[in-house]
Amino acid sequence: MSKKILALMMGLAMVIALSACTGDSGNQNSGDNALSASQNGQAQTEDVFAKFEKGLSDLGMTYSAKTETVADMIGGIKGQKYTMDGYTIELYQFDPSSDAYKSAEEKQAVTMEGFGDFSVYVHNGMVMMKDGVPQNVVDLFNTL
Repeated sequence: MSKKILALMMGLAMVIALSACTGDSGNQNSGDNALSASQNGQAQTEDVFAKFEKGLSDLGMTYSAKTETVADMIGGIKGQKYTMDGYTIELYQFDPSSDAYKSAEEKQAVTMEGFGDFSVYVHNGMVMMKDGVPQNVVDLFNTL
């Protein structure tokens, strides 16, 4: 009989401990806020690339392939490569307060370790590689 009472008491202690761990709504809200901020940043990233793609479409330009790039190799957050007829467009989003973005603004170039510097256009937290990009695409980039 004492084993049953001991087991019951341990079970109650576990229930109380678990309810105490999950009952703090203040921490849950701050976690929700952090998640919301992260999702908002993700939405803004998606919006800028969607805006660029819409701009290409409005110009009557189509790409045959869109590939996500490894943006962190140049200090970016996210990157997309658009394969056009005869050239490619590489577009990257950066944290505007990052050292990599500030360096890109100053030098008008990004550095990829082991590959050197690449000339870029820089505007509003975004970076676009200069290699063979026509002026109408540059103008579109400057509207982002």
